[in-house]
Amino acid sequence: MNGPIDIPLNVLVGVPATLVILMGVRGLVPHLFRPERRDAFHLAMAMVLILAQGAGRTGYWDLVRVFTGPDLWAVVRDALGGAEANAIWNLVLLWGGLHLLKLLHLLVPVGDRHRYSMWTAWNYPTHLRGLLCHLRPRRRRK
Repeated sequence: MNGPIDIPLNVLVGVPATLVILMGVRGLVPHLFRPERRDAFHLAMAMVLILAQGAGRTGYWDLVRVFTGPDLWAVVRDALGGAEANAIWNLVLLWGGLHLLKLLHLLVPVGDRHRYSMWTAWNYPTHLRGLLCHLRPRRRRK
């Protein structure tokens, strides 16, 4: 009788992680086709792009590398640009991040939205200093 199957840990974790992410992306896709809900669209688009980026990077570096074997992996990796292929994944992540910033702008109440842009809405309703003050434990008064 042979020992346990010798599967690298990153594959054992990478396959189910990729499947779960793809399930989540599939669940978000219908929200991309709801033009009347711009907030839902930007949330879904940000999540689809960020999750797809993670699944793509996992597939590229963990799964393809293991399933192709070292010789074929070197050919595939070099054909796809080697480590420079990360630029593609980083662009997808950036695209998702921009949708997230737009969502944050849409979440600012209409009455306050004119004071914020997509680039500053992450500071709503309070700037970082104020947020950190709220997170700091308060001393009890005696």
